[in-house]
Amino acid sequence: SVTYGAAVDSCKCSCHWELALTVLAEMPVLALQADLFSTNAAISSCGKCDHWEDAVGILASLQSRHMQPSVSSYNAGIDACEKAGRWLHALELLTSMCAAHLYPTVVSFGSAISALEKNDRWEQILELLEEMRHRSIGADAISCNAAISACMHDSAWQAALSVLFGMRSHNPKPDVISFSAAISACSNAKQWVRALHILSESQHRALEIDAIACNAGISACEKSGRWEHALQLL
Repeated sequence: SVTYGAAVDSCKCSCHWELALTVLAEMPVLALQADLFSTNAAISSCGKCDHWEDAVGILASLQSRHMQPSVSSYNAGIDACEKAGRWLHALELLTSMCAAHLYPTVVSFGSAISALEKNDRWEQILELLEEMRHRSIGADAISCNAAISACMHDSAWQAALSVLFGMRSHNPKPDVISFSAAISACSNAKQWVRALHILSESQHRALEIDAIACNAGISACEKSGRWEHALQLL
């Protein structure tokens, strides 16, 4: 059983998801019980190879095999959904995880937030960030930046600034990505004054803002007919 488990685990590093499923299926035939370690490895293998449905299927089959999914099991499933951009399935797994009286981690929330960000679901991201605060789980910079980026694509500049300001007063502290995304969100909404204010603050913090952020600031001025301010950024 240990040898078969190690074989399944090795598959997650080489994208041999079909082999992982084959080994997992053969174990009961040989009167071997697949343990949770082997099953989680199979879920991860499917997820890394973009076979999220197989990953979710294995996770769903655990209870029928009289096995209780662990936090790692759900994290692997949510991660598989995130890689495929399946935000609704990611949220469903996160909900099931909590219903099973398991405590989601920053990894659990982070993967779900990333899935939402890929689909510009900024409102749901803000809800998850609020739930993280309620659970006293500190959001990392990746999750906060994903929230701001989602707001950028939907021109939800007020929500973007709310996340940015929250980062200023709490951990994690905003970085170049945080400021750049917030500037772009303001630019898309023609909020040139706020875009320039954020750009100025980033420079005050001695952050090396990239060309994309500067171009976003110029674009905000251009969209509002503030050409003189745009020239100052060149």
